[in-house]
Amino acid sequence: AREAGLPVLFIGLSMVNGALAGGRTEVAVRFGQAALTHLEGTRHLGVLAGTRIQLMAALLQSGRHEEARQQSLAAWPLMARFSRIDAWADYQALLTALENRLGDAALLMGFANAACARGNIVRTHNEAAAVKRTTDLVIAGLGAAELRRLMAIGEGLLLQDIPAIAFERSQEP
Repeated sequence: AREAGLPVLFIGLSMVNGALAGGRTEVAVRFGQAALTHLEGTRHLGVLAGTRIQLMAALLQSGRHEEARQQSLAAWPLMARFSRIDAWADYQALLTALENRLGDAALLMGFANAACARGNIVRTHNEAAAVKRTTDLVIAGLGAAELRRLMAIGEGLLLQDIPAIAFERSQEP
């Protein structure tokens, strides 16, 4: 199974996504962890990237923020190569908001929106739920006007701007 074919790996990724969408968070975490076991060290880097993003989402939903951060850090180098930067940024924005870095979360939301617009991407149920949760957190902390202002700035960010925003843990002014 270690070198399972791509269709089998996509089924595993779909199982993580489906379990999470169905509210079965711990099942999604287990599926994601099992999929990673089979994917690490294989040539299926695009599926590995997607699995890390889905596992990150499940870990965020289960309140395991540090583990989600580890998946985000591991996924980041693959994101530039495998065109799902929008989904990664949606979940990273949520993680950043949960770390109480609300301004950075809003910037990442704007970046993700721009990536979706450029790629004509429609968010999945899970991605949309993460965006709603992030939006609610940022509005509660900063207000709707500041969210809109920062998202507009985020829309103009470049890929090379993102690591400093995503992974910096200092408190905002």
